[in-house]
Amino acid sequence: TIRAKQAKDGTGNDAEKQFAALVMPKVELKEATLDSVLEYLRQVATKQSGEKLKPNFVTLLSDEQKAQRVTLRLTSVPLTEVLRYIGEQVGCTFTYEKYAIVVKPKAGAAASASTTTTEAKVTQ
Repeated sequence: TIRAKQAKDGTGNDAEKQFAALVMPKVELKEATLDSVLEYLRQVATKQSGEKLKPNFVTLLSDEQKAQRVTLRLTSVPLTEVLRYIGEQVGCTFTYEKYAIVVKPKAGAAASASTTTTEAKVTQ
């Protein structure tokens, strides 16, 4: 019923829009666990937004997925895109809800121990 109400009044994506507008100036991660990456992003996003946005992450992943390593180097990229790249590496998705960003395994994705490096630079 909550989702139906959100779809009806168009408020379901407000959180995602706010995080998409938050540009992360620089993200450099090397062999960091997913758990530590999410804590780092929470702190940086809070600081970058002047404490207006404080992302809460709810992880619905196995301990094995949470321990996967992430290597990433991005410059001037919205937080939503940073999370998308991370999701590609560890096989998870991020759902933006009113009070939290929910981290779930991708449908049919098996936990992988491999690490991929993604590099992107966006200029505005």
